[in-house]
Amino acid sequence: MRNIEQRVNYISELLVGAFYIHARPEQKALKELEGKKVSLSTKGSSATTTGPIVFEAHGGVQPDIAYINNTVALEKMKTGEIAAIASTGGKPNDLFVKLKPEPGFHFLSIDYGPKLADYYVPCPLSHDDYPQLIPEGQTIETLCMQAVLAVYNFPKGSDRARRIGRFIDYYFDRFDKLKQPSFHPKWKDVNLAAKVPGWNRYWQAAEKLASTTSAVATPSAAAANRDPAGREKIFQDYIKWRGERGKTR
Repeated sequence: MRNIEQRVNYISELLVGAFYIHARPEQKALKELEGKKVSLSTKGSSATTTGPIVFEAHGGVQPDIAYINNTVALEKMKTGEIAAIASTGGKPNDLFVKLKPEPGFHFLSIDYGPKLADYYVPCPLSHDDYPQLIPEGQTIETLCMQAVLAVYNFPKGSDRARRIGRFIDYYFDRFDKLKQPSFHPKWKDVNLAAKVPGWNRYWQAAEKLASTTSAVATPSAAAANRDPAGREKIFQDYIKWRGERGKTR
């Protein structure tokens, strides 16, 4: 798409997600999914993008693709209607954390190579990640990808821009609540100040980030703000300052 970097911007990075292929006992390797029915979850999920890229990178494997809810697809795996499911999500992935082990059902290893280097990084799974599904001492090679919170670059003064602006205020000001135990632990790894290579930050998010860091500026803040870790510290100081300020009102 023309000028895509101007049309679609980011608000912040999100979690790092892993790609999983969970297969029946008969399928020992990715190439053995050729012609077999494989579910990529529902249409529009990230697996519907990553799955075809991975299959193409591994010799052009061509499964019989289906788009079925993961919970339903897992039941169809038990009856042999589906050979494998592909899914994405941060570790620990709730789908697999709660999954009851089935004899022979297993994760398939995904070899990392040059064809995947532009999109993904190597990301092994271990017994510590899913103790009921991966034997102790075994490692499953897979891929990870960085998720982002993206938004269309709505122009200043538009109704959509005003709505996005309200969301950004809530998102930044209350972000610390997402790090509490009731939410996914990966929220703790998100750095709101980090830059996403190759993307432009949405203008309202950039303004919000600048205002939050300047709200608690100190003589050392300017130096700290030159690196993502320093900006994140300033942002966390802002969250603390804002909370204390609210208590005194």
